[in-house]
Amino acid sequence: MSTYIQITNDNIPSSFYDDNATFDLNIFDFNNQNDVDGLVWTTTTLDQHIVIKALESCQRLLRVYPNDPYSDDPQNVVNTLYNNGADYTSAHQIAAFSEDGFAANFPDANNYVSKTLARSIHQMAVNVKQRVELYQANLNT
Repeated sequence: MSTYIQITNDNIPSSFYDDNATFDLNIFDFNNQNDVDGLVWTTTTLDQHIVIKALESCQRLLRVYPNDPYSDDPQNVVNTLYNNGADYTSAHQIAAFSEDGFAANFPDANNYVSKTLARSIHQMAVNVKQRVELYQANLNT
């Protein structure tokens, strides 16, 4: 098991992690421009903007993973959500579906996301969405 969460897919090549060996998707701060500017792109041939956007989406999806993010499953689950026909990229997208509607899209072909796990992911997404809405409401008062 890796110390760092490193998710790869068509938009996040493994060469990105060769260049940034200590990059941890679970804790990286994409809002800190100094951190983003500090990323190394020596062997990564994809457009940096595409890679960053894909990493941000996968980080958001990692937030709705209901188990320990440092277990062996998150890469498969996050990539299943990210590469699903609906191209889920956030808790808000997931929460827009009913729990039954979201779970109906699974299990996926590789059986990384069972219906039970899909329901847990949906519940986490709804929780994240509600916390964001509450935070925004408190800011506006």
